[in-house]
Amino acid sequence: ERGANRVSSSRLVDIANDAEAALASLATSDQPRVNVLFSDIVMPGQLDGVSLAEMARSHYPELGIVLATGYTETLPADLGMRVLTKPFTIQTLSAALFEAQEQNRAWLTRA
Repeated sequence: ERGANRVSSSRLVDIANDAEAALASLATSDQPRVNVLFSDIVMPGQLDGVSLAEMARSHYPELGIVLATGYTETLPADLGMRVLTKPFTIQTLSAALFEAQEQNRAWLTRA
């Protein structure tokens, strides 16, 4: 399943089934349509969430990134981005997404 789903009157969520689809969605313009990339670390396809995040950040350094995992032993020492360990609460997720969006806004303000 791929496509934009309206979450509220002012928020859109773009869903991709794997990292390749997410990267293709980001590449549709010079400026991504999203402010925050949220991905699981373990996912289907050839790329995992860390590779997705690194590739997205290399093309869009302003993009806020939050990763999630249930396998803490797979975490690299320092990703330079927020990683949530499962299980997490909706409040924790909301705070992490808000923080990543604020980092995105700060980056765009400096540019």
